[in-house]
Amino acid sequence: MHFVETASGINIQNTTVEQLENSLAGLGGSNDFLILGDGDNYIQCAVSDTGFITEYQGGSGHYNSAPSLSDETIKDIFTSYLSRTETWKTLTTWTSAELAGNGSAEQRSESFGGALKGELSAEKLFRAVKKQVSREVGREVTRKNSGLVGKMIRKIIK
Repeated sequence: MHFVETASGINIQNTTVEQLENSLAGLGGSNDFLILGDGDNYIQCAVSDTGFITEYQGGSGHYNSAPSLSDETIKDIFTSYLSRTETWKTLTTWTSAELAGNGSAEQRSESFGGALKGELSAEKLFRAVKKQVSREVGREVTRKNSGLVGKMIRKIIK
């Protein structure tokens, strides 16, 4: 079961190809990233000045794409990932995020996190991280707790 989350707060469970394509088409401005996940594995993209950058987390590690991907390439990568085909892995060059973290300043700035940091003010980055953490905790609270306990935990986080 795949889910989609965006910076604007869209959260779709059991995502269809049509819902994914509509969510990708809605990226831009303050809605600057999209996550397509399935349990602990995910692929995500962020809008940059020159196109898109993407990364994925899978059983074999954490990887960054080549920078400046086109709308069409992102659509193809994400629909292939949603369909559980391996084609998406061949549509761009992937580099281990662990290795990129030890690379040159230029390599780090071309990474997914580097692209986001370069284009977001500290305040916007803080709000985006806080929002994401709140959603993640909210999802875990919903899964593992009920009623009053979940409500109190969500209240503390806000």
